[in-house]
Amino acid sequence: MSEANDKTDGQELAAQGDEDSGPKLPTNPELEDALREAVESVESHEKEAAAGPEDVAAELAKSNDRLLRLQADFENFRRRALSERHDLYQHGHENLVKDLLLTVDNLDRAIGHARESEGGDLESFLQGIELVQREFLGILEDHA
Repeated sequence: MSEANDKTDGQELAAQGDEDSGPKLPTNPELEDALREAVESVESHEKEAAAGPEDVAAELAKSNDRLLRLQADFENFRRRALSERHDLYQHGHENLVKDLLLTVDNLDRAIGHARESEGGDLESFLQGIELVQREFLGILEDHA
C-alpha cells in the first residue's frame, strides 16, 4: 500500500506543481487599473480604426475638391494673364501708331513746304527733315 500512497502523493505533488508552474495574475489594484486602462485604450483605438476609413474618405474628398478648385483657379489665372498680355500687346501698338502718325504728318508738312517753295529754301527743308527725324527717334526711344 505504500506504493499506492506514493503514487497518490506523487499525483498530488504533480498537480500542485502544475498549479505553481502556471502564471499567477497579480492582485495589486494598481496593476489591475493599468490593465483596465490598457484594454480600454485598445478598444478605443479599435473603434477609431473602424471609423477611420470614413474619415479618410471624407478627408480625401475634401483634398480632391481643393485640388480641383486650385486647378480651376490656375486655369483662370492663365487665361487672364494671356488675355492681358494680348491686350497690352495690342494697345501698345495703338499708342506707337498714334505717336508715329504725328511724325508722318510733320514729314508730310515738310515735304509740302519744300514743294511750295520750288527749290528756294533748301536749308529750311533740311531743318524740317532733321526735326522730324529727332521726333521719330524720340518716339522709338519712348516705346522701346
